This record gives sequence, C-alpha cells and structure tokens, in this order.
Amino acid sequence: MKKILFLVCLFLSVSLFSQSNLTGIVHYESGISQQNIDHYFSKVRSTLKKKEQIKFADDFFLKSKKVESTLRFSLKEAIYEVKKKLNLKERGSIIEKTNLISAGGLNIYYQNTSDKNLEIQNCTTLGECFIIISENNNKWQLTQETKKIAGYLCYKATTVQVKNNKKVNVIAWYVPNIPVSFGPKEYYGLPGLVLEAQDNFIYFRATKLTLNPKEKVLIKKPTKGIRVSQKEFNKMSKAAWSKIK
Repeated sequence: MKKILFLVCLFLSVSLFSQSNLTGIVHYESGISQQNIDHYFSKVRSTLKKKEQIKFADDFFLKSKKVESTLRFSLKEAIYEVKKKLNLKERGSIIEKTNLISAGGLNIYYQNTSDKNLEIQNCTTLGECFIIISENNNKWQLTQETKKIAGYLCYKATTVQVKNNKKVNVIAWYVPNIPVSFGPKEYYGLPGLVLEAQDNFIYFRATKLTLNPKEKVLIKKPTKGIRVSQKEFNKMSKAAWSKIK
C-alpha cells in the first residue's frame, strides 16, 4: 500500500510541471565524500610511513576546498560544468586541481531527453577536442527514504557504477516535484532533478536552485570535437598513457 501511495504521489508531482516551460539553474558544491574520508582514516593512514606522506594525505582529505559547479536545464535538455576553469599550466595546489578534475574539470556535460546518453566534451586529455558518447547504464533503485535539500523534499535512489574496472556504490537524492531527469556529471536518469549525489570518492550537493529565472537559461550543446564512444575514448587514452610511460 505504501508503495502504491508513493507512486501516486510521484505521478501527481510530475504532472505539476508537465505543461509548463520549466527552466532552472542549480548551483552545486562538491568535495571528497565522507565515505572516502572514513576509509582513509580507518584503513589507509596507518599504512603510511613518512611524515610528508601523512601530512599531504591529511591535507588532501581535511583541507580540500569545495568546488562550485552549475547545471542549467529546461524540460528537454541540460548542461553541466564547473564554475572555476581549470588551468593546467597555472601553478597551484595539486589538491585543488585534483578536486576540480573530479568535479568535471574543463569538460562540458550535455544531456537531452530525446537521447538517453550523456555527451561529454573533452578538449584536454588527448590534446584535441572529443565529444564522448557515454551510455546511460544507471539502473537506479528507488526508495521511499526522504530528506530536504535546499528546501525541497528529495527521495533517495541507489545504483552501482563501474569506474576504472571497479564497482562504485552511488547514492542520489532527487526531487519528483521537478520532473526533469538531469543531474551533475553522470548522475542522471531519475524521475526528478538530482540535488545531491555521492559515490566512494566525491559528493555533489545543491546549495541553490532557481526555477524559471528572469534571465533566459542558455543551454548550448557542445559541437566542437570528434564524436567517439566512451569505450573508444578509453582505449585511445590508455594508448596515449602507455607511450608516456
């Protein structure tokens, strides 16, 4: 009975915006997930021998700055990118650069409801621009667990992704009242806007959400780059790194 009521509420929530020209902007902050921090202090820190290693690792897990990013969306499409652009030539903290890369770096992430795949524009990894077609393999498990984020009632969903040949547990919190399937980076495909997501390494959390802002929400699909599949890009990246080694 609870499950039926949950699905009915979900349907009614979605219908609220289904006939409107919904647009919006989500501001996220991201950083190292608590799961990753806990793993470091419980399993890894005691294995480090040198003081310099311990200090660097402690700073990485405890003093990392939060990274800001935005998701601009309409009912049909969305684009995600990091606010502060990463300059690989600029001198600066390795920790800061690592966090920027984890949050998206210079990549632009484009999502469209007519195509379930994610398109990622990457112009840094291999020295030229590529449009990487990343298939949506998220098999979300919806739950009835809820909490409020940025003033919105969110529902919890879980899935397992494979990154670097390792299974990664993912938790996302989405808003059924905002019926778009978009979210930060590769965390999308749910029956509502994703306001929070985390995996074994990083988390994303919405700090501000503006619906139907006065200024037009610009969503420009990236077109510059060679179109390749994620599998093809991974193969090229692996070959390039093997030459460097």
